[in-house]
Amino acid sequence: MLRLTDPQRAVLVQAMPAVANLGLGAMVFGQFLRQQPFSVGLAGAGIAFWFALIAYTLVIAGGKR
Repeated sequence: MLRLTDPQRAVLVQAMPAVANLGLGAMVFGQFLRQQPFSVGLAGAGIAFWFALIAYTLVIAGGKR
């Protein structure tokens, strides 16, 4: 398991929600920029990706103190 120092954990916790939002935006809202029909599966994957990264962030934030 990866052991993070407190400053590393703080940076990761601060950056992960932005990465999650970027992934959600690309997979859900980015579909409107392409010429193909809207994909519910891709949108669902984007939402699942967002939840997974937010959950991972909460786990890291609650790490050893």
